[in-house]
Amino acid sequence: MRVVSCRRMLFAMATESANVAEIQVIHERTGPALRIGVPVGSPLEVTVGLVPTINEIISGLTGCGACNSGVPIEIIEQSEISSVVQVDLATMRKI
Repeated sequence: MRVVSCRRMLFAMATESANVAEIQVIHERTGPALRIGVPVGSPLEVTVGLVPTINEIISGLTGCGACNSGVPIEIIEQSEISSVVQVDLATMRKI
């Protein structure tokens, strides 16, 4: 019975996040990088629609919104469930 309810919960989570892009800033030794996760099967037109948001993030990181100023950008297709829960490691509480 628990497995069934867990599957239903995961299915509901996947359905809610199935049409959501995730943009992450990754701080590497060489500087910041962006990782953009789009749902599997997303058309290129949808990904290109993220450009204004990407420019805003890059502008906040580098002060230059006109170019990527050496900020590598990685676009990946992410699976339907990318993260089930986030935990604050300092407090060990779910976010």
